[in-house]
Amino acid sequence: MVFTVAIFFLDVFKSYLARSFLARARYCNSGVTCIAELLSSRNTLRGGHSMTEISRFVCAAVLLFSVSCDSTPRALKSGNDLRRGQADARAEIKGRWEQSCKSLDEMQLGTLYPMRKLELLIKLLEQTPAPQVQAERERIRKDPTDYEQMEEYDRYLLQSLFLISANAKDRAGLIYLLSAKCPRFIANSPIELEVASLEIPQPFLVLCDSYEKATGGERAYLLEVLRHGFKALSKKFPDDHSFIDASRAWYVENESQIMPNPYYHPFVDFTEQRDLFVSSDTGRTVR
Repeated sequence: MVFTVAIFFLDVFKSYLARSFLARARYCNSGVTCIAELLSSRNTLRGGHSMTEISRFVCAAVLLFSVSCDSTPRALKSGNDLRRGQADARAEIKGRWEQSCKSLDEMQLGTLYPMRKLELLIKLLEQTPAPQVQAERERIRKDPTDYEQMEEYDRYLLQSLFLISANAKDRAGLIYLLSAKCPRFIANSPIELEVASLEIPQPFLVLCDSYEKATGGERAYLLEVLRHGFKALSKKFPDDHSFIDASRAWYVENESQIMPNPYYHPFVDFTEQRDLFVSSDTGRTVR
């Protein structure tokens, strides 16, 4: 009688093991194989094996179940720990930056206030381990939020990463960043004016190259920036592809006799502020 009851509970236990292992098969293939082999011994047990052997069988099954599936929660925990670590690093940088910004007097600094906030964040990023900075760069590149809707820290982070690459004269890094996420202003300066003023060969083409590599909404965003920079060409070439080609050609042809207009503003149509580039000799519009 006792032996029959033991066999009954063994059947129930095996059924539970089968359901558990099948549900986790992709993580525990080796464990499933071993348990399947053990479970196949049911007839042998019923053929006259002792209760001791049954007990050993159950213990072995439980042990194999635990060992074979032990790696699953560890792998998941490792991925969660990585994401949690990145979130903690972001929170730490953000918190330190916001605390530092409290020392700034916005009323006293006036138009210099945004640039001082940028300088504080750049200083913090320079003190941050490179892998964490790179993780923040990747995070901000993949952020689907429109630039205008991003929270303040993320907008300043994007601007800071631009300036870090600009100061390093890292053309490839600039294109990598801007093609995925482009700030509209760097402090108070339009992004097209900042790019045009870079100290690298043919700096303005960085925006054109970023546009070519961009996709989706970011591509449309960069196109709008470029059309603001070349208002006359934008009216002349409504087709996007033709406009980009014409902009490249105009810039390359006139590069030696133009300079960025320090008074430029993308949303102003007055003559002195309308054009991104002016003559390096006269300071007037180049046609």
